[in-house]
Formats: sequence, structure tokens, C-alpha cells
Amino acid sequence: MCHGLARGRANSSNIPALFTGGKNLVFLRVLRGFYQVKKVLKDYIIQLYQYNRWANHRLLDTVARLTEEQYFAEVPPIGRVHAILVHSFGAEALWRVRAQEGISPSGFFDEANYPTLADLTAKWATEESLMQSYITGLTEEALAAPIDYKNLSGQPLQNKLSDILTHVVFHGMQHRSELAIILTSYGASPGNIDFITFLREQ
Repeated sequence: MCHGLARGRANSSNIPALFTGGKNLVFLRVLRGFYQVKKVLKDYIIQLYQYNRWANHRLLDTVARLTEEQYFAEVPPIGRVHAILVHSFGAEALWRVRAQEGISPSGFFDEANYPTLADLTAKWATEESLMQSYITGLTEEALAAPIDYKNLSGQPLQNKLSDILTHVVFHGMQHRSELAIILTSYGASPGNIDFITFLREQ
């Protein structure tokens, strides 16, 4: 116990000792590390979305070389290229609206609103810009905060914002993998879309 403080006699000579010795020094180091970790989290989320955009564009560039028949063809058991792309785009937009605007849509995106690849890529480019602006402006506190939303069935749910944003990228990776299988079957592999490949190309 520091009796000088307890008796109200703290002065400039004993204050530095409080913050440079023993447990107090350990506390300050932990506190500094905590703030560094929080900053790393935001930087990591930004990097994840840079990767997400890079990987999406690699797939879209490859898809653009397909014939119209291939683009709309059903490929069991995976599905259609067009449908998978609309779903992937829609998921990114839906989660951003839930997190940023506090709106929980009751339905998913209709393929009929994006009849061609050109229509879809134009809308997706706009969504990418909106998402980039959103995550760039986030604070570490916001990333750690819970987000309340409803799923498409109307069930109330809650998740931490950083977990939601991470989910969006992993969800996209699942569907990029499905698209890669279809594209490879057409003799048009998108190539390596690994995260480490993205880092090496920067």
C-alpha cells in the first residue's frame, strides 16, 4: 500500500515510481498491448476486405469469358454461375445494411433485378465502394460492439460487428470455391485465389 497517497500527501517525486515499478509497469504494458491489438483488428478487417475484392474480381474476370449458355447453365449439384454470383453479392449488401443502417431485410435479392453479368458487376462495384467507406470509418470500439438484427425468418439475433464482417468474407470464399469448380469444368480455372497469393501480388 502507498501510505503517501492514502494520507493525501502524493507529490511529483512519488508519482513516477507508481507507473514505472512492479505491477504497475506490467499493467501499463498490458494496456498498451491491448490498444495495439485493437488497432491490429481494424487493420486486419480492412485487409480482409481488400482480399475479398481482389478474389471477387479474379472470379468475375474469368466469368466474363464464359458463353451466355455457360453463364446461365445449371451445373449439378452446385447450381448456376449467375445465381451464385447474385447470392454472393446480395449477402455482402445485406450484411452491410444490417450492420451500418440497422435494417434487416425480410427477403433476399431477386435474380430478375440483375439479368446480365454487366448489370450485376455494376451494382457490385457500387456496393464495394459503400462497404469500403463503411469499414474504413469504423472505430475499434464499433468493431467490438454487438449488432442486433433479424435473419430472413424474422428471428432476432446478435453478433459482434467484427465477427459479422469476418463472416461475410468467409461466406464469399465458400461460394468462390463453388464457382471455381464450375469454371474449371468449363476449362476456365480462375487460378489461385488463396489469401497468401493476394498478399504476394500486392
